[in-house]
Amino acid sequence: MKRRAVRSALLAAALLAAATGAWAMDFGGLVGLSPSYGDDGLGFSAGLTPWMSVALGGESELYLSGSFSVDLADGAWSFGFAPERTELLLRPVAGTEIRAGRIRYADGAGLAISGLYDGFAAQTIFSGVNLRLGALYGGLQDKKKSELLLSGADVADYGDDSVLFAPRRVVMAFGASIPGTIHWFADAVAQFDTRGSDALHSQYLVLGADGQLAPEMALNAAMVGSLVEEAGFDPAFSLAAAAELGWMPSGGLRDRAYLSLRWATGDYGAFNPYLSVNAIPQGKVFTPRLAGLFVTRIGYTVRVNESLSADIQSNAFVRSASGGPADSGIDPASDSVWLGAEAYASVRWAPKSDVNLSSGLGLFVPGAAFLPDEPLRWLVSLAMVVSL
Repeated sequence: MKRRAVRSALLAAALLAAATGAWAMDFGGLVGLSPSYGDDGLGFSAGLTPWMSVALGGESELYLSGSFSVDLADGAWSFGFAPERTELLLRPVAGTEIRAGRIRYADGAGLAISGLYDGFAAQTIFSGVNLRLGALYGGLQDKKKSELLLSGADVADYGDDSVLFAPRRVVMAFGASIPGTIHWFADAVAQFDTRGSDALHSQYLVLGADGQLAPEMALNAAMVGSLVEEAGFDPAFSLAAAAELGWMPSGGLRDRAYLSLRWATGDYGAFNPYLSVNAIPQGKVFTPRLAGLFVTRIGYTVRVNESLSADIQSNAFVRSASGGPADSGIDPASDSVWLGAEAYASVRWAPKSDVNLSSGLGLFVPGAAFLPDEPLRWLVSLAMVVSL
């Protein structure tokens, strides 16, 4: 059935291209390998993501992709296929864009929502203000590929083999931004749980700005306020914030040094642990969600030449005294707020415009908040992108 569905989608794309008289087509694939070691022991994942882009005439485009995966976790191998980004892009008039299908959507700061959803999104320009909106649904995705985990019921469904799909959540989003030397933006996001019983709804207001402070220095900063309404509990308020300062020394290749800070409330006073719609990872090897957490990142990106670049970064993680991120390796008897630090280095090489190779190596050293015998965690990744 899966092979038949893939063939049908490819045939439909070809017929649509023929009907519109447009034959421009690009296709390629991403191959990724990623061994890792953590609290669950040795892990391994490999994936093949073929994609195809078809020009439909004018400024319209159809993009199709899927993911074939092989994973090793807890000593067991698993194999799978899942549709990835499947997007119809329309530009009916200048400055207006409509996307429909399985699309990526994120708020301006990437603090409240960031992931794949089924639905549509549109953006346009009105009186010099960029406006955008989205109507999205998360319940048609494979739960293993989704990052929608907000409630205890979601976690229970994730561990239930009889449940195949991600939580049935609807997201409505609206955003506005004012371009300029300083780019100001605001996003309102509302998430509705259609589960019925044990429902958890949440709303977010994101405010932020980014732009050049000087010719060689840029700053972006944002803050989000959230209200969570869960059945059987009082409404919960929380906050999160992020800021990044980047410095680009003069030179033709434009290296970049950066310092970023991310913070979210834990369980303290009138505030509760921050809960984003998606479980957005805050590290490369250690990947907690931003809840009762303070993360400091410092890094440097160097461009050796036009085709070769490298990046090295270090992250430090501190949790709040209560309501911090969950991890099976954390010592429940420890009152330390120090979660640990990680280092990650990556190299990207693009010998040709249609070939891109990248590799990464990372190490996380657990801090005093973890169990005394918690091992080091490491990650190795290799990826190749080919466009034909």
